[in-house]
Amino acid sequence: MLNSSLSTASDHNANIINDDKLKIINVVEFYQGDELCQNIEKQEAPSPLKCDPCANTTSVNSSWEWFGLFVLWFIALTVLFWLIYYSLKPPFVLQSDGNQIDTAKVLLAAVISAFVLIVIIWLIKAAMGK
Repeated sequence: MLNSSLSTASDHNANIINDDKLKIINVVEFYQGDELCQNIEKQEAPSPLKCDPCANTTSVNSSWEWFGLFVLWFIALTVLFWLIYYSLKPPFVLQSDGNQIDTAKVLLAAVISAFVLIVIIWLIKAAMGK
C-alpha cells in the first residue's frame, strides 16, 4: 500500500494568481491511506507599484487631521497662557474691587490669547505656502 501511494503521487507546478492575491507555486497531491491529500505552497504575489507623482496620496481621514492639531495646540496654548496670566497678575485679570485674581477672567484671557496666536500662526503658514 505504501508503494502504491508513492507511485500515485503527482507534482503540479503552477503559476496561478488567485483573487486573494496569493500565488500558488507548488501543488503536491498524494494519498494517505484511502484519502487524497494536497499540499499547496502559496506565496503572496507582488502588488503593482504606482509611480504617478501627481496622484493624490491623502487618505480619507486626513481631511480631519487639521482639526485634531488645532485642538491639541489650542489646549496646550490655553494652559500656557493661563499659567502666565495667573502668575504675572496683569491688571485685566484682577477683580475690580481688590488685588485678587479672578480665575474666570484668567481663563477667558487665556482662551482668547491662544485662539489669536493660532490664527496668526495659521496666517503666516498660509502666506509662506506650506
